[in-house]
Amino acid sequence: MLVAVLEERVAMKRRLLKAIGIVFCLGLVLTGGVMAYFTSKATTQQVVVGTGSLAITIDETTPLQFDNLLPGEEKIISWTVTNTGSTPVNIKGKIQGLWEDEALTGGLLATSVEAQVVGEWLSLLSVPTGINQEFFFSSTGQENALISLAKAESLPMRLKLQFDSQAPDEYQNQTYNLSVHLAAKQTNAGANWPESY
Repeated sequence: MLVAVLEERVAMKRRLLKAIGIVFCLGLVLTGGVMAYFTSKATTQQVVVGTGSLAITIDETTPLQFDNLLPGEEKIISWTVTNTGSTPVNIKGKIQGLWEDEALTGGLLATSVEAQVVGEWLSLLSVPTGINQEFFFSSTGQENALISLAKAESLPMRLKLQFDSQAPDEYQNQTYNLSVHLAAKQTNAGANWPESY
């Protein structure tokens, strides 16, 4: 019987050791699962990003037609350009035209392109030029020292044309179709002009 009691005690010690081992393992698991590090989160309010717009319009070209231009005479065509976009712009332009009789070339000279800045007319052509030449809204008429046109700002402009005083008889009763084209770009460094306008 002593042997049976001893075996019973050894078995009980084993069960007790197993139970203590299980409780210890559970303690490790529970302690590991409960352990935490401090953390925090924050989010900014929603930020709305909107793009700007770049647009110009030309208003009130006058006159739309003039007749009976004689050799040596000068005429003035005027218009107003307005920055209708949301950002300042730089402007350049060109005058394009053709005689109705395509065999005729030359004959008309742009003696000046001007912009009215603070009540004064600023020349945008450094020298008189033929048609189809570019000019820039700058103090030199060249692509340096560009002047910007602010949002909603309008700029009166004018073109002075002179009919060649040496025009031969072939130019009699002919029609010349002329238009002024303007292009705008952002004032930011590195901004490019439109490829065509």
